[in-house]
Amino acid sequence: MNTTAEAWSAPEREIRAGYVTRLTELRRHPRAREVLDHAQLAFLMEGPLEDARVSDLSVAIFHLENALEPVRVPLPRLSLMEPDDIVRNPGFDGVEEEMVAEENRLLTLRKAIHGD
Repeated sequence: MNTTAEAWSAPEREIRAGYVTRLTELRRHPRAREVLDHAQLAFLMEGPLEDARVSDLSVAIFHLENALEPVRVPLPRLSLMEPDDIVRNPGFDGVEEEMVAEENRLLTLRKAIHGD
């Protein structure tokens, strides 16, 4: 452990140990490297996890559990859809409009700030 580990409280050490145990289990899955590569956390596939940041451990566990859980289907990559796609994918109804509205709001804000 590094010097910051000495300052951790007992609950912090317990949480870290739980994360390390769970990530160690998840790293054994054949697709774990692929998932962590996609999440830009592939460095967690190598070596010990005891000194890894807790935030990296928790994010890696989140991505692995969501991607590898057999009852969950990975979400598709975000892309704008044609109107007839919404009929085929009713769960995305309104998403495109929300994205365009948000982009327009940010563009208006940028123009107001920068005078562009």
